[in-house]
Amino acid sequence: MNKPLTIHAGGHRGCLGLSLRGSCTTPADVAQLEQATRRLLASHPTRLWVDCQQLLEVSASGQRTLLRTESLARAAGVVCYWCGLSAHVLSQLATSGLQQLLQLRSAAEFEGPRYILPE
Repeated sequence: MNKPLTIHAGGHRGCLGLSLRGSCTTPADVAQLEQATRRLLASHPTRLWVDCQQLLEVSASGQRTLLRTESLARAAGVVCYWCGLSAHVLSQLATSGLQQLLQLRSAAEFEGPRYILPE
């Protein structure tokens, strides 16, 4: 059973972050992620940190949204770091070829706002 996507967002001093929890598989999940990303990028950060430790599943449309997020960030001159992806999600991204297009980091390398991380 898929858990609905929950997104926690926040930041300070040009360094913003998202924490993705659950599955990004439905059109509603995809729209929520797209909206959260656009809102954060509109504040002109220099870096965007995405905590993916609790991201369980990403559908093809969810993967396209990750790619759009990466593209929007690059176009805005923002470096986007994807942290703590599980082996399962990494496998999904590798199958589609998306893994090579993202700046992947371990969960320990997350330098975004700590208050958005799961407890």
